[in-house]
Amino acid sequence: MQVTADDLVKLLLALVLGGLIGWERELYDKPAGFRTNTLICVGSTLFTIFSLKIGIIPGTDSARIAAQIVSGIGFLVQELLFAAERLFWDLPQPPQFGLSLR
Repeated sequence: MQVTADDLVKLLLALVLGGLIGWERELYDKPAGFRTNTLICVGSTLFTIFSLKIGIIPGTDSARIAAQIVSGIGFLVQELLFAAERLFWDLPQPPQFGLSLR
């Protein structure tokens, strides 16, 4: 499996955009700040690149790996909501993490 310049650009873009989202959240003193958003964006991008590269191999299904990103993000959002003790009163995180998947 070869890493191309296109893959590096995608990772760099995920790093920058995730950092911007996290920086804005830390600016307004919200949970899930810079590190969390950066890790989620870069991790999602890595898993997506990996699943696309593995999908080239005959007999493999690239959608299986990519589908786990969605369930993993959902789990993180649930944990954030419970950890912040704001169960359903303040819901800025789910749309935020949903946008980082695109």
